[in-house]
Amino acid sequence: MPGWLHGFADHQPLTPVIESLRALLLAQPAGDAPWVALAWCVASVWCPWPWRPSSSNGGRGR
Repeated sequence: MPGWLHGFADHQPLTPVIESLRALLLAQPAGDAPWVALAWCVASVWCPWPWRPSSSNGGRGR
């Protein structure tokens, strides 16, 4: 695996979500996986916020 891809592979968003669900379904301690999953969810909504359309009609006239 190329070096630049290691950072994403080590910190990709799906693993904490899956680990949280697995721990919940198997009644095991989840550790910090739910918090990491929540942070990924918040970041995936909040980070693109500046690039959202300015209005619901795509910025066109009325």
